[in-house]
Amino acid sequence: MTSADLQKLVGQKPFVPLRLYVSDGTVHEIRSRELIWVGTGMAVLVVPIPDQGNADKPLIERTIHIDLRHIVKVETEAAQPSP
Repeated sequence: MTSADLQKLVGQKPFVPLRLYVSDGTVHEIRSRELIWVGTGMAVLVVPIPDQGNADKPLIERTIHIDLRHIVKVETEAAQPSP
């Protein structure tokens, strides 16, 4: 996957949640645009501290750095149908 490909997915408006599959078998759920930073050749995933009070500005528990060459598949959530 290229930086441009991932940036295009992350930049969709409105944001569509992503699921990243990595070559080591891990799967990462991206629920917000603010939780992924796309760089040249890599992505940084931000893992917020769970169950904190201020969801608008989450505190960071840790980050995960992924070489884009190791992203083997990306899934997006289907849009929910209108009632």
